[in-house]
Amino acid sequence: MSTALRVLSQLTRELQHALPFSELLQIIVERATAMLGVDRAGIRLLDPSGTKLLAVCRAGSPMHLNPNETFLIGEGLLGWIVEHGESLRTGDAEADPRFVPRESLRDHLNSFLGVPLIAGDTMLGVLSASTPRTNYFTDEHEEQLTLLAGIAAPHIEIARRDFVVRDPLTGLFNHAHFHEMLEREIERSVAYGLPFSLVLVDVDDFQAINDLHGHHKGDALLKCIAEVLVGRRAPEGGTFRLRAQDAVARYGGDEFALILPHTPKSGGVAKGDQLRGYLQHYDFSQSGLPSPRVSVGVAAVPDDAHDRSSLIAAAEHAVRAAKRSGRNTTVAYSRALAVASALESSMAVDIDKFIALEATIERCAFDYVYQPIVDSSTHAIVAYEALCRPTHEAFKGPAALFETAQHAGRVAELGRATRKVSTAPLDEMPGRAMLFLNLHPRELDTSLMEEPGLAEHADRLVFEITETAAIEDYDRVRRVIKVLRERGCRIALDDLGAGYAGLNSLAQLQPDFVKLDMALIRRIHTKSSTRRLVKHILEFCSGEKIPVISEGVETEAEHDMVREIGCPMMQGDYLASPGPAFVPLDLGDMPRGPRAAKASP
Repeated sequence: MSTALRVLSQLTRELQHALPFSELLQIIVERATAMLGVDRAGIRLLDPSGTKLLAVCRAGSPMHLNPNETFLIGEGLLGWIVEHGESLRTGDAEADPRFVPRESLRDHLNSFLGVPLIAGDTMLGVLSASTPRTNYFTDEHEEQLTLLAGIAAPHIEIARRDFVVRDPLTGLFNHAHFHEMLEREIERSVAYGLPFSLVLVDVDDFQAINDLHGHHKGDALLKCIAEVLVGRRAPEGGTFRLRAQDAVARYGGDEFALILPHTPKSGGVAKGDQLRGYLQHYDFSQSGLPSPRVSVGVAAVPDDAHDRSSLIAAAEHAVRAAKRSGRNTTVAYSRALAVASALESSMAVDIDKFIALEATIERCAFDYVYQPIVDSSTHAIVAYEALCRPTHEAFKGPAALFETAQHAGRVAELGRATRKVSTAPLDEMPGRAMLFLNLHPRELDTSLMEEPGLAEHADRLVFEITETAAIEDYDRVRRVIKVLRERGCRIALDDLGAGYAGLNSLAQLQPDFVKLDMALIRRIHTKSSTRRLVKHILEFCSGEKIPVISEGVETEAEHDMVREIGCPMMQGDYLASPGPAFVPLDLGDMPRGPRAAKASP
């Protein structure tokens, strides 16, 4: 068997195994040098923009003083190969007209051979080899390297895609990809009404393991646990198995996450217990490692949450409860855990408020008042905003109620209860007026329209997003907004101008309405800088065809200035205080101007 055939056969066998990205590339360049009988070979891959060749792997000493020096497409021998998609061979590279001399070149480049790495229709980069010997490479060498590149390129493409979503230490999905998978699974679960469990696994006393045995042992232990999770390690009595549709990720430094579709909470608990049992039976001492114990927390859709952040928060509550109860146990999330966790944290809330929150949600213990939103020119009512007024004595106002719900992880449940009350009088709303409903970003979900009474009034509903700084995933929010709009609803942003978050949300989400922060309205008639800022916002929104509402108009001076600068709509106590459902606007002696005749709602 020839050397080339032997090397290619060896490489083919090696590529059948799942290898870390860097190890895969190193094997390829080493086999290239062995096949061609040279000392130097390298792989350069295109960057994500597809404009630069990045040095990612080499065999032998680097040709440049700066081994990471890049080449643009079309630049030098390497850039020419990518630009034309063809191999290139030269016996005296520095005499080739395509060669680009660089001061960083440490040795003379004589014989050079490079071939493109192509997987399907995708250009990946270049596999090249060189030697100080002049006129070394032959047609046969070029054919051999082209064949090697053809064998290796599909594996490089698969490994490169996988590398982006994998944790380099354990080989499991990384934290970022975990969030993407979780988002997709929650959307699928909610859309089809299927149960879904999230299991978080935290290694007990991992810091003590690092301190006692060293970080190299800690890393080795994490890798070993990862192998158990994916079924590559078999403890006595069986192996831990996940189904094909399940996924496992490295969630944090010493934490793992299991995504279990079509699995109710009881199934998640059973899987957590099974994992703990297998880890206890596995003989880690064979690998010179300490035996770990793990605390497991389980949360589920739809039992505990309907969105990603709430589900993760619930599972983390459960993990902390497992730690508190002595470690090495499995705990499923419950409402009582939220109370205990909040009380232990630095943001602890009075236990009475948690009890009051429970009663408030169960009994819908709040009233609603409605404040008109009017056309600035005619004072005709175009909409009403529904404003919550909690009736439990523990809450002095809506801010205290919703703050407690956030600490308890029950924003979504409280939101559903409030919408049940706030939309009850919708059939009585006059004319074609709209109803603005406040919505925390965590409540944004396509399942909103499945709540009683919302779908039939969708064309009159405006979901007013508050707390825009809490938006973590704009791609998800845009997807939800798209679905809500398709079902007839509209979206408003609250408190525009209050900070970067509001302006960023305006650019990212393109809402149907925006509300100016009332702090701007307080100064609009006294500070020219505030008026200029508001005018800029109005100009931008006008260009985007987004109506603007000035919120918190409380004085005649504020009212007149809002009209003067051309804000199309306004809301505030000067026009009408919040009151019972859909009371007509009584302008009384309010100055209206020639275009502000009283209009019926």
